[in-house]
Amino acid sequence: KCREQDATLRAEIAELLKNDGWGTATAKKLASWDPYDQNASAGFFDTEWMFGILDSFEVVIGNPPYIMILKEEFDAKYGTEYPLLSGKPDLYRLFTEKSVRLLGENGVLSFIIPNTLLAIPSAQRLRTFLTKNVSIQLIVDLTSPVFGTAAVNNIILQFKKKLPHFEIVKVGIAEGEDALNKLGDLTEVEQSKWLDNPKCEWTIHVSGGAEEIVEKMQLGMPCLNQIGVEMCLGMQVYHNSIHNPTQITARYLHAGSKRGRSWIREFSGRHAESFAIRTDKVVPFVDYSADAIYHKPEFRFFEGPRLILREIVGDRLVAGFTDESFAVNKSCYILRSDTLSEQDCKALLAILTSKCVAYWVRLKGDKAKQALFPRITMNTLKTIPIPKNWSVKSGILS
Repeated sequence: KCREQDATLRAEIAELLKNDGWGTATAKKLASWDPYDQNASAGFFDTEWMFGILDSFEVVIGNPPYIMILKEEFDAKYGTEYPLLSGKPDLYRLFTEKSVRLLGENGVLSFIIPNTLLAIPSAQRLRTFLTKNVSIQLIVDLTSPVFGTAAVNNIILQFKKKLPHFEIVKVGIAEGEDALNKLGDLTEVEQSKWLDNPKCEWTIHVSGGAEEIVEKMQLGMPCLNQIGVEMCLGMQVYHNSIHNPTQITARYLHAGSKRGRSWIREFSGRHAESFAIRTDKVVPFVDYSADAIYHKPEFRFFEGPRLILREIVGDRLVAGFTDESFAVNKSCYILRSDTLSEQDCKALLAILTSKCVAYWVRLKGDKAKQALFPRITMNTLKTIPIPKNWSVKSGILS
């Protein structure tokens, strides 16, 4: 009975709003919101209308949507409302930024969100703001899927809206479906330390003795992108932004045999093995000259001495040397150089596939700890520390 009376009151309010000059669509939207229907969402958000709250909330808790939207759509809907956004707009980051504004002083936020917030470059602005302006209390990396079959790696993030003052963040890793009930001791990390790295990455997997080892590995060492090595991700032939479903399904730019001079073999990550590429396998040919290819590196990345490194990581990085001409898809990285000899390439291969580099990548890699498809990103690859005297001339092979 009370719900019926509530519905009647909302209908009367809608008429009053229209009489006061509100548009019919706006009045209808406000009046049609049903606070009793837990399976329906509102097309608007107004704290006074919905909750009788004029200023702020003491707690914001939830699991915001993880959805990428087009930049054009974001600009049209939100304009400059979210100054912390950079890169591709992902709704969970917008929800996080909005929630900070909704919290009152000392209010607490607790979210389950993708672990990409920890290190991706597009979240750097948001991470830096949070590190400087809120007191982060807890970050737990959930290595098992949280929502059934949804292929997302998640974290639990909790912070209080107050300026940090020598804050200690409790961080941990929850492994297995029942891990939260068996979390055990959490590691403590100084929040301010995250401001010391250029991209303000939240390095929750490196602490204590491991942090000291990683620092020693990096001390005075050049990064991979500082030794004359060029790197790029392999070819991506199709994309739904320029190809329709029929073209993608038919793989119309591929063929089972060479159809002309511009057609080359295309290998993938599964053909990369330790120190070699299985070029004896039967693979499709692709027309490299086609303008309709979504992304393709310059052809020099597909010929001459070079390393092919698989994006998905295991106990060690998987990479091989080749000097044959062929393409690889985006499941691989290509490393080449105009200044390094073939012997130098092979020496570099030994370093990249070593236990030391595997240890560093596991601790520092922004996506190497994921339970679902652990991989090495370009950002991590570029920053791998390389011994100073690593080349053949320096006698490293002896």
